[in-house]
Amino acid sequence: MMIIHDWIDDRLEERRFAALPAGNEHDFAMLAGVLRAEAEAAGYSADGLVEACDGDVVAYIMSRQLRSVSAEGAGAELTL
Repeated sequence: MMIIHDWIDDRLEERRFAALPAGNEHDFAMLAGVLRAEAEAAGYSADGLVEACDGDVVAYIMSRQLRSVSAEGAGAELTL
């Protein structure tokens, strides 16, 4: 079985969440619910997912999105 951190990375890379507004926690909460269901279907526990996300799946996903948007913004500035 894949390590849960790698599994999370794969799932989040497949999802196009970078377009979600950073402040809209409701959208991220819905995505977190989907991620929990997929984790359980893949054989991971919900507790394992929460632990891998430093205790808060929604905050973890939002943080990843902010880093992704920041990285894209920095890349865009470099190409100007």
